[in-house]
Amino acid sequence: MNEEIYSIIEDMKAKCPKDPTQRPDIHQVYQSVQMARLLVLLAEESERQSNKITEQTEKMINWTKAIVALTIALFFVGAIQIVMMIVKS
Repeated sequence: MNEEIYSIIEDMKAKCPKDPTQRPDIHQVYQSVQMARLLVLLAEESERQSNKITEQTEKMINWTKAIVALTIALFFVGAIQIVMMIVKS
């Protein structure tokens, strides 16, 4: 995950006042800005992970199609062999 996300969270923890009544307006503005940055970074990280999962899903679908095609081919080869055995006997 993006290291900046962790640094923002740690910074927000460190700058959180022990006394919530101490300059609440400045604190709220700062926390809002940091939260907005954090949400943007999390959204970007989520998009990257989503793209990675989509790529992996597409690979799995392609492998599944290949397995189905090979299974059908083996079925026909087996059917042809059975027919040839019946014709020979």
